[in-house]
Amino acid sequence: MVIQKEEASDLEVSFWLDNYNDLFSDFDHRSYVHRAISDDFLIEARKFTGNKNGDRLELQFLIPKAKRNKNQEPIIKKRLQEHFKRHYHLLLHEHYQMRKRGLTMAGSGLILLAGATVIAIFHQSVILEVVMVLLQPAGWFLTWMGLESFFFRSHEKGVELGFYEKMNKGKITFHGY
Repeated sequence: MVIQKEEASDLEVSFWLDNYNDLFSDFDHRSYVHRAISDDFLIEARKFTGNKNGDRLELQFLIPKAKRNKNQEPIIKKRLQEHFKRHYHLLLHEHYQMRKRGLTMAGSGLILLAGATVIAIFHQSVILEVVMVLLQPAGWFLTWMGLESFFFRSHEKGVELGFYEKMNKGKITFHGY
């Protein structure tokens, strides 16, 4: 169960956990230092933090007092922070590369279209006519695919990037209930 509390600049999200394993993958039985984060946890975290505004995020994990192990909590907290930081930086790089690739494709397409225009103005041979016919669809394809990548695909990546940015900057606490 997730509880949310929002204020002007804060977003506090509490997760009720049966035990610490709820945060980690059921298929990974390594120690908490190396264990994979649960997809179910990440999906729930996205639901409750992804579209919320707030400068500071606080994730509170509520554990039954009988199952709480304060020695494990710094290890788990560090593992979660490492995961969020790593994915934030990976997505930041991917987002930048996607936008860069989109601009490169769009620019290349415009150059091809300009070349086709020059050939259309000055064409005097069948070979140039054939080249023009090849340049036009390639130019349009590269231009539109590049713009689509720059604006739409990078926006989708930006949404995920925003989630990991919030999680990376967020504060993680454990409490008993």
